[in-house]
Amino acid sequence: SDEGDAIITNGADGGRYDVLTVQENGNERWNLSFEGSGSTNSLTLNSNAASNIMHFASDGKVGINDSSPAEKLTVLVSRPKVVMNLI
Repeated sequence: SDEGDAIITNGADGGRYDVLTVQENGNERWNLSFEGSGSTNSLTLNSNAASNIMHFASDGKVGINDSSPAEKLTVLVSRPKVVMNLI
């Protein structure tokens, strides 16, 4: 089996690159963006309905609906009800 790189993006430091875009009938539905400057890099999943669905920071913190997570996992919700099932 081939275990090579599927997508390679090589650009100038300090830029934002959409490394994966999913379209339907020419309309963008999802995109995965890389943004980097030196050792500060991040990866963000966006949809056509919402930005920053999931954000992965270079320090290992993950934000759901949060582009600047302060904790290992930060979840921002618009309603006070949050349901989590941890198995």
